[in-house]
Amino acid sequence: MKKKAIKIAAASAVAASAFVAAAPAQTDAATNVATEVSKAVTQMKKAYHTYSDITATGEFADINVVYKEYNAAKIAYNNAKAIVTKAGGAQKEGYLAQLEVTYDDYIAKRVVTYIDAYNYAVALDAKRQALAKALTDKDWNAAEKLYHEISYELKTRTVILHRVYGESTRELFVKGMKQAAQDLRDSQSVNITVKMYADVAAKELAEKDLAGAKAAIDKINEFVAKVDKDSEFGKFLLAKVAEVKSQYDALDAPKVTGVTPINATQVVVTFNKELNRTDAQTASKYSINSTTPSTASLSADGKTVTLTFATANQVEVTNGVFVVEPIKLAADTTKTTPKYTQVFTYEDTVKPEIASVEAKTNGTAATSLTVTASEPIQSSLAKVNGSYYAINFNGTDEATITGLSLDASKTHTIELINLTDKGGNVTVSTSKSFGVTVDTVAPTVALAPQGDKQILLTFSKAMDVNSVTSALASGAVKDEALANVNHLAPTVVAGSGNKQFVITITDALYANKTSRVLTVVFPNTIKDYLGNAIAPGTQSVTLTKDTVKPVATGYKVNKDASGNVTGIEVTFSEGLRANADPTEPTIVNMNGVIVTGTLLGGFTAAPVAAGDKKVTFTANTPGKVTGQYAFSFGSGLVQDQAETANSSDAFNYNIDFGTGATTFSLPANPVSSTGNTITVEFGRTVKGGAVANSATDPANYTLAGQPLPAGTTIYLDVDQDTATITLPAGSVAKSDTHAVFTVANIMSLNGALLNTYTGTVAVTDNTKPELNSAVLNADGTVTLGFSEALTVGPDKDDLKLVLNGSQVNVAAYNVTAVTAGADAGKYLVSVNALVDDKATAATTDDTLYVDVDGSGTFTNGDIVVATGNVSAGTVSLRAAAFTSVKVGTVAAPNTAKDAAGNFVKGNAEIAVK
Repeated sequence: MKKKAIKIAAASAVAASAFVAAAPAQTDAATNVATEVSKAVTQMKKAYHTYSDITATGEFADINVVYKEYNAAKIAYNNAKAIVTKAGGAQKEGYLAQLEVTYDDYIAKRVVTYIDAYNYAVALDAKRQALAKALTDKDWNAAEKLYHEISYELKTRTVILHRVYGESTRELFVKGMKQAAQDLRDSQSVNITVKMYADVAAKELAEKDLAGAKAAIDKINEFVAKVDKDSEFGKFLLAKVAEVKSQYDALDAPKVTGVTPINATQVVVTFNKELNRTDAQTASKYSINSTTPSTASLSADGKTVTLTFATANQVEVTNGVFVVEPIKLAADTTKTTPKYTQVFTYEDTVKPEIASVEAKTNGTAATSLTVTASEPIQSSLAKVNGSYYAINFNGTDEATITGLSLDASKTHTIELINLTDKGGNVTVSTSKSFGVTVDTVAPTVALAPQGDKQILLTFSKAMDVNSVTSALASGAVKDEALANVNHLAPTVVAGSGNKQFVITITDALYANKTSRVLTVVFPNTIKDYLGNAIAPGTQSVTLTKDTVKPVATGYKVNKDASGNVTGIEVTFSEGLRANADPTEPTIVNMNGVIVTGTLLGGFTAAPVAAGDKKVTFTANTPGKVTGQYAFSFGSGLVQDQAETANSSDAFNYNIDFGTGATTFSLPANPVSSTGNTITVEFGRTVKGGAVANSATDPANYTLAGQPLPAGTTIYLDVDQDTATITLPAGSVAKSDTHAVFTVANIMSLNGALLNTYTGTVAVTDNTKPELNSAVLNADGTVTLGFSEALTVGPDKDDLKLVLNGSQVNVAAYNVTAVTAGADAGKYLVSVNALVDDKATAATTDDTLYVDVDGSGTFTNGDIVVATGNVSAGTVSLRAAAFTSVKVGTVAAPNTAKDAAGNFVKGNAEIAVK
């Protein structure tokens, strides 16, 4: 069959050129009609036999000969039809029918289908040959493309081959041409499938889509065993599959995938695997420059840990060392992430904003609201609908304002002023509109065991704590026989937003059983914080005897603001039994010497309260510590709160205290102010002058969220430990008793860098009010406005009036305060004119004039307003006599002033005409 395919392909180029158009020949009218019809019939049959006689022998006919006879048959057919039609007569219809039947049977059904099949077979075989060549040339992408093209042809178009007349001829096409293409296509089916999925896996890996890559690799695994490993294509595929799987394994290995600081005290660590919650939330697993966070919180998906540090200087570092110790996986606690270390640099420059505001009520007005900021907040002032209210974020990102009355049918506004984050970034003012949500839905509750003596109540909403504790104070818990079980009143779980409470059982439960089913009775006196009552009912929970020992989950090194180590905290996997005197650890230094009583003067264990999850060992002499020390804690250090207490096993921690602190903090109450002079006490000698990190550099301070104004002077005292900052006149526009003040980037003489300080100072308005508007009114008076409200208005001596280029004597105008209307708070200037009843040289009429020089008589230089029958009094500055009008302040006004006592600014002038 291969030989036949080659022959047919070689003939195709010639066949195409042999296809010619044919037109009916003109014959003599006397031509014998029967003869022409016979000749046409014979030629049509001949065209068929031209190929059929050959294909019957298992070979393809020469397509050029077939086209030649086909064209001759068409010419003969058309010529005979024309002669028959022209001749007419009784036999016309018979001849025409004979011609049509023969053409349809031999040409349309046989020759044409053969030619169509032949041409299609040539194209199909060309693709087969191209695929074979691509495999030889190792062009695997071209091979994949041709594989799909042949598959498409075999699926949708090879019906052309099945339409050929004659079984032997049809089989020649189907079993020869079609089968050859199909056999080659099928031989590469597994290879192409594996290549396709390998390509998909590589693409997904490049895009870090491990789920997509895993799905593709799973498909590869279904077929890869069938790949011909000895073929060139197979060798290529097996190598590619190995590479893809290796890349996937590398990306899929448990590891830290990112460390992102989100503000001055919080860092988010992301992992590619779900983590064991207890291990991931052990704060001692993480550190920046050996300082561990206060808390570590794992997200719901188990792959993201949010670390919260105590102070900004612990996160805002340059070239610090960030470490994540190995963390156990959730799926298999015998496996961990590898230890992760990176150089860490961060400076918080993002200002905080309001993230959301929520106010709820079950009536017509809300009495409180909860505002959430974009990050933990250090301080802020608050206004609700324009009125000040107390607000305290307590170092978190959420605060509640109480004592409100917010109409549920209206929209309200909250404004936070000097919103300051833990990094000292200040948003001077940010506001948000909000509505009140009316909530009348009853709360629900779910029960869960907590240890073997406690029941955890989780409500669907924040609750009225008193209603929960009083309703369940006693008699709320029943045993299997519904007899009372003695218990303590519920206690709210810290940090749960008043949604979770714990009931502690005081009766013995496990004298002869290892599990107990208890029932809690809920009366409808239990309400959420809005007053919605719970539906009365009961719920059951199963408690099981606790036989698991408490396990140490990590440690934390406590330091004060100066970097002195003040103690060690060891955390445990569960709440502990009260212990008045835990045993101190044995401590060995890095040289193997016992330093139990000498390191920091020894450690004293603080008493453990019932339910605590940590033991604190306080340093007797806090101080700086560097290097590594081995802390060994004996067995029985703690016991859990199980009915039959379980004691902890002995354990060890190697604690690395780092290489020493390089920062310092300001002492307590370091900043004071008098007027607009601010004093900063550093508590140690610091750099000054024109050097980097200088205490006299204004760039190292901010006031109310802005750099210190130009013209500020700063100097150090002789001991170089106190800076005096004097703000220039005109730099404070409004008095503020709590202006946010920051100090940063200052270095002591021993090289320690200041931890950013943020506090508040009182500053006094020292900006002179300015004349900033003057309007010529319709009645000819002038209204004056100033840049701020004046507590004492201007008198005539504070102002100047210039008419037609001449400054007018103060006796010629009046100044009055505007107390009502749109211009209330502004000042009105009106002009008086006198009458000269003596005739001038030009007229015998009286003269109405403005007494420019204040002489009391008409003189040269006074401004004539009108002549004739005139009378003295107020005149309009809109009159034609006044060609220009200007108003302003004198060089040194000494009457008009603002609330802070600043006199208005002098030498201001505004042209109103």
